[in-house]
Amino acid sequence: MKSTSMQPYQIFNSIEALPAEAIADLQAIFKCEISQKGTTLPEFAQQNKVLWVETGLLRAYDTYNGQEITTWFVDSNQFLYSAPADNTAQASYAHIEFLTKTTYYTCRWHELEALYLKYPALNQAGRVLVESLLRRYNHVLYLLRVLTAAERLAYFKEHYPGIHAAASYKYTASFLGVTPEHLSRLNRKELEIAHKSRIS
Repeated sequence: MKSTSMQPYQIFNSIEALPAEAIADLQAIFKCEISQKGTTLPEFAQQNKVLWVETGLLRAYDTYNGQEITTWFVDSNQFLYSAPADNTAQASYAHIEFLTKTTYYTCRWHELEALYLKYPALNQAGRVLVESLLRRYNHVLYLLRVLTAAERLAYFKEHYPGIHAAASYKYTASFLGVTPEHLSRLNRKELEIAHKSRIS
């Protein structure tokens, strides 16, 4: 079943019950924005922001030798931290491109940190969110290192079907560490195997 989209204060409050003042302060610092498909946020890593996706899909990417490398996908009810450079506890991403029309919220990192100091329950909820992101990030990175290309694609389709359906071959291939041509061959082979199993 599709999960209900949530605003930032709602996700924090679902983890730790927050006082009304904390909820009001969260609503005050997070600004709602809407970006159309194809819009980019260059140099996101330098902006020291928290970005929460309410609905939609974006990709984070870096550039290397003139080539774009997709490093992460973020869909509804997920977030990115663009943390200060000296804060190695957070994952950070260089650039962002919106792959669908996306409604999202942003705030400055220092504004959220100030609320963490003010409200212990909010601080605890924030820690849970960051730990969840890092566990997911490290798990996916591990799988990308140890699985074969075919296994990586199968895992991606099983665990992130919505992203797989919405992202282009080019971006999916970059994320999985293969060429678009190789990804096309893997998909074609999967279809052939599925077809043979149906007629056997």
